[in-house]
Amino acid sequence: MSVFIRVYWQFHRWKKRLGLNTNRTDPRQRSGCHHRVLAAGLVFISALFTLPCLEADSMSLARVADPVIIVGQELEPVLGSEIGNIRLFAFHGMKEHVIPFQIDERDSAGNWVWDRVIGRPDTTFASDPGQTSVPMMVQQHVHRHDDEDPAGSERFDANDMLVFLARDMGDRRGALSEVWQGDTVVEIEVLDPLDGGKGWVYMVAYAGDPPPLSQVRYLQHFRKQRRIQTPNYDFSYSDTHVAALDDLRIKGFPVVDRINIRGKVDIQIGFLKDAVEFGEEDIHGYIEGIIEGPVRVIKRNVVHLDIMYVLRTPDTVCEHFYYPDYAKVPLCLPIRFPVTKASVLLLTKLNESNIQRTLIGEMDGSVSRHGKFTDNCAPVHQLPVEWIAFDTEQGSVLSILELPETIAAHAEARPCLCDGRDSPVEVGMSTGSEPVAGFAVTSSKGCPSGPHVMHGTYLISTAPYRQGDEVAAYNLAREALIFTVRQPGKFN
Repeated sequence: MSVFIRVYWQFHRWKKRLGLNTNRTDPRQRSGCHHRVLAAGLVFISALFTLPCLEADSMSLARVADPVIIVGQELEPVLGSEIGNIRLFAFHGMKEHVIPFQIDERDSAGNWVWDRVIGRPDTTFASDPGQTSVPMMVQQHVHRHDDEDPAGSERFDANDMLVFLARDMGDRRGALSEVWQGDTVVEIEVLDPLDGGKGWVYMVAYAGDPPPLSQVRYLQHFRKQRRIQTPNYDFSYSDTHVAALDDLRIKGFPVVDRINIRGKVDIQIGFLKDAVEFGEEDIHGYIEGIIEGPVRVIKRNVVHLDIMYVLRTPDTVCEHFYYPDYAKVPLCLPIRFPVTKASVLLLTKLNESNIQRTLIGEMDGSVSRHGKFTDNCAPVHQLPVEWIAFDTEQGSVLSILELPETIAAHAEARPCLCDGRDSPVEVGMSTGSEPVAGFAVTSSKGCPSGPHVMHGTYLISTAPYRQGDEVAAYNLAREALIFTVRQPGKFN
């Protein structure tokens, strides 16, 4: 029912309650109606201002790709509940349905509790001096049980994480005592700070047996095939070249055969200076563990750089996060004595893919387009970051790479494209004879030491690039949804 129809209906309802009749012709009756008409008119005008509130409890979130991640301490009423007895519900009108979610457990030290522990191969890099350096010794914290839980139990603790998708949220519902008597319920309201859109879900810890979980599973991990699959995209990964991503497909259509990593470090020992290049074959490591939920997959890699015994960095923890419509993939910039400057290229070979055009967006809103033709598009959205998009007939991949605050003033991350004439990019490194495109990350002098890990946000769409995709990717990375938790009450 539209707002205007509801107002019209309400106005006539008030007229009837006040005893008004628009067909009256007796002057004596007409004169006695003026005050009631005025009262009805004031109520009617008031309704025009209050009726939008009738619509305010309807689902209005438009950012369907975003996850909502809430730490357990924000959900105090359900802390200590058995995870197996927890469900999440959304309402569409009065109809409820269970939605997919996951609870990612963390132990008392804040380490993930893995669904699948893979760990370090015993015969790999046994003599690596990086083993004994901080922050390494992570293997001792790798396990599949939360040390905060009683034996044989899995409890929802304060440092565990509830994860669900904004796309699955629904309307607000009152009178919850009619639905969940005797159970513990919290209402989670999610707000988009950019446009005010809202959505609601209800987290229920059942006192008795819970209903079945949602049959919807957005992500699948196939360990034997080393493959992660969502309804929109899938890709394979390597156990050895842990920094690379292979065979990205959108709805089964091959988009990128491989993302390659190349880099260069400038080293100085006293008066001796040199520059050494490296590739992903020089980045060694292993997969420590994987969380395989229906809403997201987390994969932790432990890596180090080993260049011909010239440079061997400590092991560094790099965590990958995969969601139905996007991924957060780490990239490490190694700055450690004797390194004075480091550059890393994250490249896609254009002639080994089905990419038809590449778009590069600058911070001033200008966009350059490369493919069958090259031109400059009219300025679009201005963002405080640059971005790059790969476009095909079957879908697109748009990526943003942001630097951590620790090095933001001492490095830059820029999209780059080389036309295949063996031309160097900003890092002063040859990219070969084939056309490539991607990101170039370069540090400057004075960059703090450390294995600086940054995450690239990859928005993966089943449609060709559309203006505004870059804003959606930026919002995923920087403009998180806001949540409010309320307890409607414990029902008896």
